[in-house]
Amino acid sequence: MLKKPIDKPTISRRAPSQRANANTVRVLKAIMRNASEFGIDELSATRVAKLSGLTTGAIYGRFEDHDEMAVELWQSVIRQPFRARLQR
Repeated sequence: MLKKPIDKPTISRRAPSQRANANTVRVLKAIMRNASEFGIDELSATRVAKLSGLTTGAIYGRFEDHDEMAVELWQSVIRQPFRARLQR
């Protein structure tokens, strides 16, 4: 059997659509609302889906579990403004 080197596949990723970006904003707002109403330990993909108007599949497509939602909340919502304030 001949062994041919495998070329790396070329993956062309499109930029996120306006709809995908809008859904991301909806999810982040839902995560913030869930965390503020029920606490960070009570993040729930089902609740975030309901609050954002998306399916739980759409939430699990973005986040594996509630820990990833908490990390995204920290990175997107808390860390950036905190750093900006410290740099003043």
